[in-house]
Amino acid sequence: GLDQLSYDFSYSPKNRLHILLYPTRFDFQETNITSTILPEGVGGFTELLKNRVVVPFNGNWEDFRHVLVHELTHAFTFEFLYGSAPAGVLSLSRVFRIPLWLAEGLSEFESLNWDPESDMYMRDAVLNDYIAHPEKIGGFLVYKQGQSMIYYIAERWGRKKIGEILAKGKIEVSINRVLRSALGIGLDDFYRQWKLWVRRKYFPQIEGHHLPKETATQITKHETDRSYMNVQPVYNPTKDQIAFISNRDDYMDIYTVDVPTGIVRKIQKGERSGESQSFHPMESRMSFSHNGKYLVHSVKLGYCDGISILDVSKRNRIRTIRFDTLGIREISSPFISYSGDKIVFSGLHTGRRDIFITDTLGSELEILTDDIYDDMYPAFSPDGNRIVFSSDRPNTPKQNNSKYPSKFGEYNIFIYDLINDSLYSLTSTGGDNKYPSFSPDGEKIVFTSMKNGVANIYIADIVKDTIYPITDLVCAAYTPSWSGDGKKIAFSAFWNGGWDIFVMENIEVLENTPEKFNTAFETMPIEEAEEETVQTAQDTMETHSSDIPLVWGELSKYRFSEEQEDSIVAKKYKPQFSADLMMVNFGYSTYYGLEGSSILMFSDALGNHQILLATDLYQNLDNSNFYLGYGYLRHRTDFYFTGFHYKNFFYDNLYRLFSDRYYGGSIYGLYPFSQFSRAELGAGLFFVDRYFYDPPYDDTYSENFSIEAALVFDNSLWGNTGPMTGARRRLELEMIPKIGNNPQSYLAVETDWRQYYHFGRGYSFAFRLSGGYSAGEHPKKYYLGGMDQWLNYSIARNDVYSITDIYISTIAVPLRGYDYFQFSGNSYALFNFEFRYPFVNYLDLGFPPLSIRGINGALFTDFGAVASEPYSNFIGMREGRLKDFKLGFGVGMRFWLWMFALHYDLAWT
Repeated sequence: GLDQLSYDFSYSPKNRLHILLYPTRFDFQETNITSTILPEGVGGFTELLKNRVVVPFNGNWEDFRHVLVHELTHAFTFEFLYGSAPAGVLSLSRVFRIPLWLAEGLSEFESLNWDPESDMYMRDAVLNDYIAHPEKIGGFLVYKQGQSMIYYIAERWGRKKIGEILAKGKIEVSINRVLRSALGIGLDDFYRQWKLWVRRKYFPQIEGHHLPKETATQITKHETDRSYMNVQPVYNPTKDQIAFISNRDDYMDIYTVDVPTGIVRKIQKGERSGESQSFHPMESRMSFSHNGKYLVHSVKLGYCDGISILDVSKRNRIRTIRFDTLGIREISSPFISYSGDKIVFSGLHTGRRDIFITDTLGSELEILTDDIYDDMYPAFSPDGNRIVFSSDRPNTPKQNNSKYPSKFGEYNIFIYDLINDSLYSLTSTGGDNKYPSFSPDGEKIVFTSMKNGVANIYIADIVKDTIYPITDLVCAAYTPSWSGDGKKIAFSAFWNGGWDIFVMENIEVLENTPEKFNTAFETMPIEEAEEETVQTAQDTMETHSSDIPLVWGELSKYRFSEEQEDSIVAKKYKPQFSADLMMVNFGYSTYYGLEGSSILMFSDALGNHQILLATDLYQNLDNSNFYLGYGYLRHRTDFYFTGFHYKNFFYDNLYRLFSDRYYGGSIYGLYPFSQFSRAELGAGLFFVDRYFYDPPYDDTYSENFSIEAALVFDNSLWGNTGPMTGARRRLELEMIPKIGNNPQSYLAVETDWRQYYHFGRGYSFAFRLSGGYSAGEHPKKYYLGGMDQWLNYSIARNDVYSITDIYISTIAVPLRGYDYFQFSGNSYALFNFEFRYPFVNYLDLGFPPLSIRGINGALFTDFGAVASEPYSNFIGMREGRLKDFKLGFGVGMRFWLWMFALHYDLAWT
């Protein structure tokens, strides 16, 4: 990978690239290098400030190679453009912001060149006409269209031109000027020429091949049911019913569909709680029990996977089997035997993905393929004596002791004979053969293969020793599943930007073998004959690869020490801190003296230890501000420690000058129950020393010991400018006991309850109910009015100066149409409603030259009130008009301007 990058860029890295490898996807998703929650689709990321490449290993060596080289390209590109981190952040060449399509497209091209999957996406985008101008690309098209455009550059101008384009980015300020300088054409002309090129490439390919709906009956329609993913179909053996995974309600849920009527029913919710965090929709098949009563599937349970047994009619989970205590944290494609007493599945353990068998109680576990190869998609034969699966193991492996495969990424179909404890291959031509399963009579095996460059469905007739195709699609077909009578096959296919379920009723041998697609990648050889002989030579299970070491690229130019593999010694990790952010300025005034401020952030390589120091120096330490925070994030419970000192100056309503010295410290802990819920507990000690410079001298001193506890839940899904669907909850308890000198003792309970409903195409309702109640000697005050982070704010009163007001009170927002501090009390209730909708999809101004995408609109209503004891004085309405109840309503816009999320609201009362 690095050799190819050095050749394309005509550049070699000057500094070491740091690679952090996690043994499983779960460990990767728990990383502290980024605070962002990593979705399941994120295969890795590159942290540019410290040039850290962070990737997991999932047992698939080809996926690992792809992701690793992809992320290395990001790190390589950053150093090439901006220099070494962290000094590169200050590089003058950072005025050129590399567009996302170029950054991601280049990384995909360097890691894959051009491959069948990329070809599938681009063929679909071109034939369905949703390719876009580079300035308007979004979503997954950023990767694949970007990859295609980089491939076009390499094909037309040569790979060296890639490095020249990036080199021009060091001296030019826009991608248009970069392309004009390197290619002689601007961005618009480049797009027009590339679009013509891909159309000439893909338009002829539709001739002679079929669309999915021309071969089979379409069951789901993602264009109209609000989904873009309907995958992993599995036929119920007892009825004309299919279970599948879909995101038609934004979350990935499990559904059943009655094939004759098309009636869809949700049977299992996902992505909303720690008990059903994910169903792994793109990599794990499901299976029905032979009586059609139970559905078996993989489910993510927080920090590990389990096997879920679901009662389909009752729509409830009757059992979850897990083996995390045995080191198996990732489980995929569980398949229940026809007898209903065994389950075979693919599991990742010790960095290897192998085939396991367990009983339906999870009390027994047997490993079948304990080796280095990637074994996936196992399925029982009807008699339970054989297991068919997909693997990248060689067909004729050599006996040796290599720990790594010499060749990976070429998957064939294998059959494991449980009676004879033997293994033999069903296919031998490569072509990414996957998703095998036996027919109900056990005489055939259906699977998919990319032998002609597109994933089509094939059947292997074990009795007749033949293999033949049954589809010849212009797009990809995946996960075929037999009906109970063996007369139908359900499958998922990608077309027009989404996945749908299809059912093929006429299962016949094609008259002609599917033609090869005219693609740039090397496809597997296809025999001229209509049928192919099944490979039946048996082999033992003691299979190993050749002893060729795992390397990427030509390494003959480098000199390596003659070091034996066994001489590598693991070293215990020791935190070494380096800067994440450094902002320092200082000066000296003959009147004010020394002045300065700084913000310093440090962390170790794994992000387990994080330090923040902020200072504001003014004359001397007594008048200066500082904040020191330390986060210890190594274990499941995160701990945060803080210490602070602030000196604040105020004028009260009598125009007296006074100062507060506010200082103290705290400790706070967060314990996550799952990705969606957590508990928080904190304690702090703070002091307020108030000193008046003008009479009357009402100096005071207060010592306060605070305690906070909260329960938090959040399973919301976000759109462009805010939450779109799901729920967010928070219940909090605060108190300052009557301990110490003049404490501001109180007890408060607060809640915040938000619910979002998305009903398609960006339209949604948002509801929020929040409230608080405080009691005690110095009850907490709630100030109602205004909105959060109000730029052009108004203040209703200027007499908010008590210690409780400044350091303990809460501003309850939003109540739009009113000023800050307009209403106050020791309790409050606030209800908010918004109707959110797409307003302007794309705004392109001539002057100023400004482009804004995705401007959303909102209609809102805010309704709330505050009250204090005695509550009998509260009068909500009088004579049909609002009195203590307050109402605001209006319209607004939400949009992103560069890196800022801006909200504009216009409200009336």
